Amino acid sequence: MGFSYWDVMIRMKGKADKFDLRLKMVRHALDHGVKPAARAFAATPKTVRKWLNRYRQERLAGLNELPRIPLRCTHKTPIALQRRIAMMLGSALTAPAVSTSWRCVQVFIVSRMAFWLACPESLVGILSSPIILFECQTGGIGQRAAPRVGGRLAHTGNPTGSIGMLNAEWIEALDQQLSLLRDEEAEVYYRADIEGALASDRLHAISSRRRELLTDEAEAEAQYLGRASDDPAVKRKAELLLLLIGSVRIEEEPELLSLRHELEQAELHCKDMLRSSEGMRQFQGRIAACAKARVSLANQVSRRLGFRDFVHARCRYQEVNVSCLEHTIRWTINRFRKPVLALLRDVDVGRLSPLDLDRHAESLCRHPDQAFCGERLPQLADQCLEALGIPQPRGLIELEWADTPNAGAVHALKIGQDVRIVMRRGGGGFSRCVLLFHELGHALYYAHVPDSALLLDTRIGREGLAEALSGLVVDSGWLLGQGDMAPLGAKIALAKHRALEAYRLLSFARETLFEVAMYREDASVEEAWRGATRACFGVDDTCGIYPFWVFTHPLDMKDYLFAQVIRESVLADLYRRFGQDLFQRTVGPYLVDRYYRTGNLKPWYERFPLNNVQHYQSS
Repeated sequence: MGFSYWDVMIRMKGKADKFDLRLKMVRHALDHGVKPAARAFAATPKTVRKWLNRYRQERLAGLNELPRIPLRCTHKTPIALQRRIAMMLGSALTAPAVSTSWRCVQVFIVSRMAFWLACPESLVGILSSPIILFECQTGGIGQRAAPRVGGRLAHTGNPTGSIGMLNAEWIEALDQQLSLLRDEEAEVYYRADIEGALASDRLHAISSRRRELLTDEAEAEAQYLGRASDDPAVKRKAELLLLLIGSVRIEEEPELLSLRHELEQAELHCKDMLRSSEGMRQFQGRIAACAKARVSLANQVSRRLGFRDFVHARCRYQEVNVSCLEHTIRWTINRFRKPVLALLRDVDVGRLSPLDLDRHAESLCRHPDQAFCGERLPQLADQCLEALGIPQPRGLIELEWADTPNAGAVHALKIGQDVRIVMRRGGGGFSRCVLLFHELGHALYYAHVPDSALLLDTRIGREGLAEALSGLVVDSGWLLGQGDMAPLGAKIALAKHRALEAYRLLSFARETLFEVAMYREDASVEEAWRGATRACFGVDDTCGIYPFWVFTHPLDMKDYLFAQVIRESVLADLYRRFGQDLFQRTVGPYLVDRYYRTGNLKPWYERFPLNNVQHYQSS
């Protein structure tokens, strides 16, 4: 008589052997069914279904054993209760250089406070008078007692890691470490742009080091620092640190990050396949299980942190109101749907893949203007910066021409003190010129923003400022002043570019609707894509190819919708102040001082002159 599945698992000592056995069982179940797999491996159907469901939700990571230790320590004081204690004690928990006896005093205070908070009736008559700490001497051999000020222990020391400590130097040091990690991450993506290979192992290591910095203790320290500090910059950094900690807990959760890197690697390795609709369909089938697992796992992690779904979590950590996101999507559709449908009136939108539709729209909007050849674009950029009064910091912003794997790649990256714009060789035209100015807006922002990872704007603010700079050149007066373009040619080029911009914004709205439906309504990928296509273009999707890149960059497309709102508000501000001719030497310094150098000292909806600020405030 052979061994059962349970007997084999008990006798196996190595976790790798158990993992291999489960993987074989799951693959057998996928090929032949649950009950045949149960008979073949001498297991129960319930066991096979359990591991099969875990594999479908989390892929290979789901076949690992879950820890059998308790998920929480029942006698440990919860973090939330610790924070309440810190709030009630204020600076009473801070101390000089910590001795063993003083630590015992702190532990005693925390334990008593925990008891009082658990039993409020015991607080009668206690909290009505000031909290008097012990009259005993707390210093040991070679230690002196803390001086007393008005019956309380004075704040004379700076013990690292104590809850309630007011330490601006701590958050500055943490900010520097986060900045170094961000520079290292930018270097990895810069190499991927140039070489076409993404170093996932380095990204994993960077994410691990970032998670080691953003601990529960750092969260508690930031909460207290935000309440107790009188410095607006420190308070804002503490607030942004709390948002970053929450965001990292979701987006850099190890299994979720592994799925993202798996998708990124698949995209890089299959770039030749993605040039045709049939290849895209095959690639989509290859990554479908991984993409669905990513959506499911992102929602699971978000719900563990108390959010309804991943959409609410992502919006909260970017200081965005979810209802504002829905309103902005509707505003984009209502504003740009009519001109886009006029542009695509002879195109069967439902039968084209997103990439084929992009190519078709670009071909309809292409204008063969010789005034914007590829070799002349850097010269135009220098002339515009000079006209705006923004001298380029020599040696800081560098335009690098490269044979990048991505045909349309133009990226601005900040690596240390250097800012690099990577642009593919060849190609010209007005739309490519506008794209270069968009990335130049990123580069100028990086060159003038405070050297702080925490005060760096989110993608919404950065994309909005980049769009504002590129919006300066989408102007008939500027076009007529460049090259030998006739008035009619400038008018046609401008009209075609605006039609292409409208199409791209409507596409971003479709992709954002697609993601919101997947994460919020638990709809299937295919149903969500058909619904988004119908809402934006008024037709049913019959192609069956959805944009796979939304799984590697979740809910990023919404940032471009908000960026359009920021662009219009900033340009309206400039027109009110400087008139219709914005190429004046006073415009550039105003942009730098008003929007670049401040960084993210205020939420984005307060920094930019939006019409209805209260509508954009985060909930």
